Amino acid sequence: MQDRQWVIVTLKDGTYFGGFCSTESFISSEPNERDLYIQQVYDIEDRVYLPIIKGE
Repeated sequence: MQDRQWVIVTLKDGTYFGGFCSTESFISSEPNERDLYIQQVYDIEDRVYLPIIKGE
């Protein structure tokens, strides 16, 4: 990725979360391989982004 971007991801089951994508992130553009690695993931509660800490 060239720029820093904020994203909101919605899964097939309706679960959604926010994320910060930058140089440590990867989003596939291949339709058959939907790989996604987001540098920092956030839980969204009432328009408040709460960082999800690895291992918690």
